[in-house]
Amino acid sequence: MGAEILSQLNGKVDAFVASFGSAGCAMGVAEVLKAHNPKTKVSIVEPFESPMVSKGLAGPHHIEGIGDGFMPPLLRRDLYDDVVVVREDDAKEATRTLVRKEGIFAGSSTGANVQATLQILDKFGPDKDIVTIAADSGMKYLSTELFQKE
Repeated sequence: MGAEILSQLNGKVDAFVASFGSAGCAMGVAEVLKAHNPKTKVSIVEPFESPMVSKGLAGPHHIEGIGDGFMPPLLRRDLYDDVVVVREDDAKEATRTLVRKEGIFAGSSTGANVQATLQILDKFGPDKDIVTIAADSGMKYLSTELFQKE
């Protein structure tokens, strides 16, 4: 996936933002991007309610697939620059906004990625190329409160 990202952006990636479960995808992409340009900033995303990496605390939350309450063995400190925490409610609202405004039907970990990317964008400015991942489809969340009518 890292090579595909580089190809699509002609090799210019200023920052990469990704939530993580096992950390395989996030670290795999980070490794490729940093090999291409060590100045690429990599931010990993975890739930505010379960900040295991940033604070060593595990807690309950409903952002599926991330923040599972343990340190993933594939997480490599040398491949990420910082940790962005995202509140569950903000991740879910970003997920709903993706559907309503962009037609992107994804799960709440994708919403967390987008919410964190917006935080990073505030730091970097609009002239930077910042990449994140739509981690999964929203199909398995249709019966959850994520997409229930309000």
